[in-house]
Amino acid sequence: MREEEMILVLPGTESERIPIAITKVEIVFTNEDDLKKCIAVLRDSDAQLKTDPKPYDWQFTVRKGLKIYFGVNWFDLNFFKEKKDVFENKQHGSIFQSFNSSIENFVVRHYIEYH
Repeated sequence: MREEEMILVLPGTESERIPIAITKVEIVFTNEDDLKKCIAVLRDSDAQLKTDPKPYDWQFTVRKGLKIYFGVNWFDLNFFKEKKDVFENKQHGSIFQSFNSSIENFVVRHYIEYH
Protein backbone atom coordinates (compact mmCIF):
# COMPACT_ATOMS: atom_id res chain seq x y z
CA MET A 1 0.00 0.00 0.00
CA ARG A 2 1.35 3.40 -0.92
CA GLU A 3 1.21 5.83 1.97
CA GLU A 4 -0.68 8.51 0.04
CA GLU A 5 -3.59 6.22 -0.87
CA MET A 6 -6.93 6.82 0.86
CA ILE A 7 -8.49 3.40 1.54
CA LEU A 8 -12.03 2.66 2.77
CA VAL A 9 -11.85 0.39 5.82
CA LEU A 10 -15.43 0.57 7.18
CA PRO A 11 -18.65 1.61 5.42
CA GLY A 12 -20.21 3.30 8.46
CA THR A 13 -23.86 3.30 9.49
CA GLU A 14 -25.04 6.38 7.63
CA SER A 15 -28.75 6.70 6.93
CA GLU A 16 -30.77 9.01 4.73
CA ARG A 17 -31.31 11.44 7.62
CA ILE A 18 -29.83 14.93 7.35
CA PRO A 19 -27.46 15.72 10.24
CA ILE A 20 -27.69 18.93 12.25
CA ALA A 21 -24.05 18.60 13.30
CA ILE A 22 -20.97 16.66 12.20
CA THR A 23 -17.85 15.61 14.04
CA LYS A 24 -14.69 14.75 12.07
CA VAL A 25 -11.97 12.68 13.74
CA GLU A 26 -8.39 11.95 12.73
CA ILE A 27 -6.17 9.55 14.69
CA VAL A 28 -2.44 9.17 14.09
CA PHE A 29 -0.77 5.83 14.88
CA THR A 30 2.87 4.82 15.17
CA ASN A 31 2.40 1.26 13.89
CA GLU A 32 0.11 -0.96 11.82
CA ASP A 33 -0.91 -3.27 14.69
CA ASP A 34 -2.39 -0.45 16.76
CA LEU A 35 -4.18 0.95 13.71
CA LYS A 36 -5.76 -2.47 13.08
CA LYS A 37 -6.84 -2.71 16.74
CA CYS A 38 -8.57 0.66 16.37
CA ILE A 39 -10.36 -0.51 13.22
CA ALA A 40 -11.62 -3.56 15.15
CA VAL A 41 -12.97 -1.30 17.92
CA LEU A 42 -14.70 0.94 15.36
CA ARG A 43 -16.13 -2.14 13.58
CA ASP A 44 -17.62 -3.41 16.87
CA SER A 45 -19.12 0.02 17.56
CA ASP A 46 -20.65 0.13 14.07
CA ALA A 47 -22.19 -3.33 14.59
CA GLN A 48 -23.67 -2.29 17.94
CA LEU A 49 -25.12 0.92 16.48
CA LYS A 50 -26.86 -1.05 13.71
CA THR A 51 -28.78 -3.09 16.31
CA ASP A 52 -29.79 -0.09 18.44
CA PRO A 53 -30.14 3.10 16.36
CA LYS A 54 -29.23 6.31 18.16
CA PRO A 55 -29.55 10.04 17.42
CA TYR A 56 -26.24 9.75 15.52
CA ASP A 57 -24.61 7.67 12.77
CA TRP A 58 -20.99 6.74 12.16
CA GLN A 59 -19.63 8.01 8.86
CA PHE A 60 -17.44 5.75 6.76
CA THR A 61 -13.87 5.19 7.97
CA VAL A 62 -10.84 5.61 5.73
CA ARG A 63 -7.14 5.31 6.29
CA LYS A 64 -4.15 6.99 4.74
CA GLY A 65 -0.85 5.50 5.82
CA LEU A 66 -0.93 5.34 9.62
CA LYS A 67 -3.87 7.74 9.97
CA ILE A 68 -7.56 6.89 10.40
CA TYR A 69 -10.33 9.33 9.48
CA PHE A 70 -13.98 8.96 10.45
CA GLY A 71 -16.89 11.05 11.55
CA VAL A 72 -20.20 11.21 13.36
CA ASN A 73 -23.46 12.57 11.97
CA TRP A 74 -25.62 14.03 14.76
CA PHE A 75 -29.40 14.37 14.40
CA ASP A 76 -30.41 16.02 17.69
CA LEU A 77 -28.79 19.33 18.63
CA ASN A 78 -29.25 18.90 22.38
CA PHE A 79 -27.84 15.36 22.25
CA PHE A 80 -24.88 16.66 20.23
CA LYS A 81 -24.20 19.42 22.77
CA GLU A 82 -24.39 16.88 25.61
CA LYS A 83 -22.28 14.13 23.98
CA LYS A 84 -19.89 15.81 21.53
CA ASP A 85 -16.96 15.67 23.96
CA VAL A 86 -17.69 12.21 25.39
CA PHE A 87 -14.44 10.96 23.82
CA GLU A 88 -12.62 12.86 26.61
CA ASN A 89 -14.14 10.71 29.38
CA LYS A 90 -12.45 7.90 31.34
CA GLN A 91 -14.34 5.11 29.55
CA HIS A 92 -13.13 6.29 26.16
CA GLY A 93 -9.61 6.66 27.59
CA SER A 94 -9.71 2.94 28.41
CA ILE A 95 -10.86 2.18 24.87
CA PHE A 96 -8.02 4.27 23.45
CA GLN A 97 -5.54 2.36 25.62
CA SER A 98 -6.74 -0.89 24.01
CA PHE A 99 -5.04 0.30 20.80
CA ASN A 100 -2.15 2.05 22.58
CA SER A 101 -3.43 5.55 21.93
CA SER A 102 -4.49 8.59 23.92
CA ILE A 103 -6.44 11.77 23.35
CA GLU A 104 -3.22 13.52 22.29
CA ASN A 105 -3.22 11.39 19.10
CA PHE A 106 -6.65 12.68 18.07
CA VAL A 107 -7.74 15.71 16.08
CA VAL A 108 -11.48 16.28 16.61
CA ARG A 109 -13.49 18.98 14.84
CA HIS A 110 -17.18 19.74 15.39
CA TYR A 111 -19.43 21.51 12.89
CA ILE A 112 -23.03 22.58 13.39
CA GLU A 113 -24.77 22.26 10.05
CA TYR A 114 -28.40 23.11 10.68
CA HIS A 115 -30.23 24.42 13.72
